[in-house]
Amino acid sequence: MLTLVLMCFFFSMLITNDVALITFVPFTFIVLRMLGTRLENRLLLPVVMLQTIGANLGSMLTPIGNPQNLYLYGRAGLSVGGFLLLMLPYTLWSLGMLVIFSMVQGRGCPQLAKMERTSAQGDFPDGKSAVYQLAIYLGLFLLCLLAVGRILPWQAFFSQLLL
Repeated sequence: MLTLVLMCFFFSMLITNDVALITFVPFTFIVLRMLGTRLENRLLLPVVMLQTIGANLGSMLTPIGNPQNLYLYGRAGLSVGGFLLLMLPYTLWSLGMLVIFSMVQGRGCPQLAKMERTSAQGDFPDGKSAVYQLAIYLGLFLLCLLAVGRILPWQAFFSQLLL
């Protein structure tokens, strides 16, 4: 439970809170379905609720975490480091509270402690093509981060579209 919640918390800092939820909530459905109907019914609502809270709290740390931060970052004229330092205490407090609530909620489900670990098997893409695609997407993501951080001019990304 804590892993599912913290994935939303930390990834929302980089891919926005909405995208983190769109990505990880379906994953949560799959993972909980693997635990069986009884546990799935017991845990689905609390986990998704904590994921939603975690995504919104985690996204407050970075300028790209949510649209409001991007607007505030642009209007305030802060550096990325200044913005991170400003938001860090609130984010750390939120992380601590989220961990406490997740652990309390998880303790309310004693069936989890009795379960054996299972391994899931599935169809995965060819390793080389997956690594190649991941490298391309990470490179593009890095360029976006450099533009938001005002290291690269954002106009450079649109000049190719206008040609």
